[in-house]
Amino acid sequence: MDSTLRAARDAVNSAEFSAANCELLRARLGLSEGELRRVVVAYPTVLGYSYEDNLAPSLAALQQRLSLSESQLRRVVIAQPQVLGYSYDANVAPSLSKLQRRLQLCDEELARVVVGQPAVLSYSFEAKIEPALAKLQAASPPASPAAPARLELSASSLRRLVLLYPAVLGYSYDANLAPKLQQWRSEERGGLNNFV
Repeated sequence: MDSTLRAARDAVNSAEFSAANCELLRARLGLSEGELRRVVVAYPTVLGYSYEDNLAPSLAALQQRLSLSESQLRRVVIAQPQVLGYSYDANVAPSLSKLQRRLQLCDEELARVVVGQPAVLSYSFEAKIEPALAKLQAASPPASPAAPARLELSASSLRRLVLLYPAVLGYSYDANLAPKLQQWRSEERGGLNNFV
């Protein structure tokens, strides 16, 4: 068989494979055409995944672990399409378990954090989540007025903060939170102290 003809046949087969998988994904999550397009544009690698071998098991594992409703699962995938390619057993499940233990979250609260900040599924617990939590909880006062402020949160206050604002897990403490805390401290706003 001519190599050009073989390449054309492979392209057609690949396109049919991708279209079938996209349709299965769309049907599984109840995505509109626009939402499916957003998922594919944000994460084009999904076109090469087998629905049966890769996508369906990942979606089922995530939904089961977090007891997500269909609507919640859909929101997570639309907000963080890369979740379709994560290794659930090797990466996602261990990080979720560590986060749950660290903040003493029940399953429902863990689901609330993930639905509120789907990007948390992409975070390494050791490299991103724990350092962020530690900086929020650090009990060392600033050495000078110019030094970065610390919240000095108790375990229960840290837990409450993450439940109310799950996006805080994705913020850079030094680039984002510390300057704001410093500004609040210099303006002597009492609101932050009332929270913690």
